[in-house]
Amino acid sequence: MGNSLKISLLGGLTIEKNRKPVTGLASRKAEALLAYLAYTERPYAREILADLLWDDRSQKQALGNLRVLLSSLRKQLKPYVVFTRQTAAFDLNSDYRLDTAELIERVAAAREGKTGAETLSDDAASELRQAVALYQGDFLDGFYLRESRGFEEWALLERERLRRLVIEALQSLVSHHLASRTYREGLDYAAQLLKLDPLREEAHRRMMRLLVRTGQRDAALQQYKSCRRLLNEELGVEPMLSTARLYHQIKAISSVGAHNLPPQPTPFVGREVELDKVSKALTRPDSRLLTLVGPGGIGKTRLAIEAASRCRSAFLRGVCFVPLSSLQSADLLAASIAGSLQLSLSGDRSAVEELLDALREREMLLVLDNFERLIDEGAGLLTDILQKAKEVRILVTSRERLNLRAERIFNVDGLPVPAKKDLAKAERYDAVQLFLQSARQLQSDFSPSAAEMRHIARICQLVEGMPLGIELAAAWTRTLSCREIAAEIEESLEFLSAQSRDIPERHRSLGAVFDQSWKRLSAEEQGVFRRLSVFRGSFERPAVRQVAGASLPSLSALMDKSFLRKIAAERYDIHEMLRQYANKKLAKNPQEKENVEALYSAYYANFLRQREESILGSQQQAALAETETEIDNIRAMWQWAVAHQALDVIALSLESLYLF
Repeated sequence: MGNSLKISLLGGLTIEKNRKPVTGLASRKAEALLAYLAYTERPYAREILADLLWDDRSQKQALGNLRVLLSSLRKQLKPYVVFTRQTAAFDLNSDYRLDTAELIERVAAAREGKTGAETLSDDAASELRQAVALYQGDFLDGFYLRESRGFEEWALLERERLRRLVIEALQSLVSHHLASRTYREGLDYAAQLLKLDPLREEAHRRMMRLLVRTGQRDAALQQYKSCRRLLNEELGVEPMLSTARLYHQIKAISSVGAHNLPPQPTPFVGREVELDKVSKALTRPDSRLLTLVGPGGIGKTRLAIEAASRCRSAFLRGVCFVPLSSLQSADLLAASIAGSLQLSLSGDRSAVEELLDALREREMLLVLDNFERLIDEGAGLLTDILQKAKEVRILVTSRERLNLRAERIFNVDGLPVPAKKDLAKAERYDAVQLFLQSARQLQSDFSPSAAEMRHIARICQLVEGMPLGIELAAAWTRTLSCREIAAEIEESLEFLSAQSRDIPERHRSLGAVFDQSWKRLSAEEQGVFRRLSVFRGSFERPAVRQVAGASLPSLSALMDKSFLRKIAAERYDIHEMLRQYANKKLAKNPQEKENVEALYSAYYANFLRQREESILGSQQQAALAETETEIDNIRAMWQWAVAHQALDVIALSLESLYLF
């Protein structure tokens, strides 16, 4: 660092060497030449540089003047300049720092770090913050050369280019802070943006949004008035309709983030990753309809309420929660939404028309809970809302996807459960935390031993982290030990039930929850799902086609309705509680059960037979890996074959199992 050079071109021109100003250069044109060579990062013929700085002189005189400048630079800054008889350049390998180069590099790095059209990653936002911090003023601000039109024209163009670059960076930062709901941090960048470009109406709107979201409603209204006055004085125009609309929306509210979200009887547990993803999706410009999809009891409603609560300040008119579980017909959907919004319908027009008119000027989030029964007839209304009310966003919970083009899907799975190797740390897992919280609501002194914690972990594993299953299991802790609860769950799905008066009847047992979803399946889909219950663990598509007679459309329908999960390109699985439910349905038809179990066992016996040669040959590793993938199904096949004395199945399987 003994010869460090710092050149600052933003906000003027300063040159420092080892933190001390460089003096003794021949003239301001020597400084200008150094700035030009360092900024452009390329060598130039002497004739070009002479013409740039002395375009009013003869070439001979200009070249003579240039030699004086080069001599001055060589004397003061020899390690940083490279001169030949024909050219001059700045040494880019020397120890130097140039603020404009760093600004440009950081903006370029931020562009590469964008995660979407307007979405910055945290690293990209950090790069932009550092970039705009370098912008201490316009390029070569206050630095002018007389009789050097070429240099002045170049400086003017670069000054405007860098100003545009910083304006774009500030716009991205303001958008980032609005989307990430870090409103106070965004205020400074919005102020800088307006200082650089006071006639940019979008910047005024964003400042209004930031101000109102930081509790400064009056300041937001005043910002509009300042914008209107400025546009009128400078351009003789009124603000755009979108700016005026925002002003009236802010004027119509007393505070941001109003909501009617139902209070929850218990604290929310875990799901921080899911909450972050859902909250970000709700504030993305390209995500106006988000559907949380998953089987009944998986926790969609709680996740939706928590996510909506956390990001309600992102919507001027806040959040409106619309419960739909008791709605019997989609004909009443518009009236139900209007009721939750506390709209008074006149009856002069249809409820749909009045609702759309009311939503047209609102910036808000609608949370439509339990939409699955209304999909066929009600999905059209959601499309109408998205088309007519451009600033309304919709969060839907449903056991089935809506299949709308505007829809973004977020699949909700069970809470994380401890694996066998993590049982000593079981209490750290969200599923176990939920069980403990639920048990302690019934017994405040519930304090399980290490042995009981292992049984609690087993309970969570059996229900695959399903929150409703966990809560129903915990309700038995007053009567049974955790070991007994786990044993009962393994024995029968019907065990998971409760009689608490404040639990909706549809959620008092897993069987009741699954019954509702079962009724949404067609007869063909019900048959396929019954037969799929013979599988254990995951399974591949050729197996379900041969064993369960499942076509691709039926598999797709079962996935859409949260009965089936795709876990890899060609593999599927079923939530264990749903598998037990379907297996009970299959048991009611003994002939169907016998047929499908025979097909199932024959399939996996042949699967093993086909790999005998590979296990003994050069493809051993691949064959063993394939067998390991299907081991749960192979074990179930073997147990069935032994129990039914199916000697042909045993014979097909025996050699490969022995080698495995």
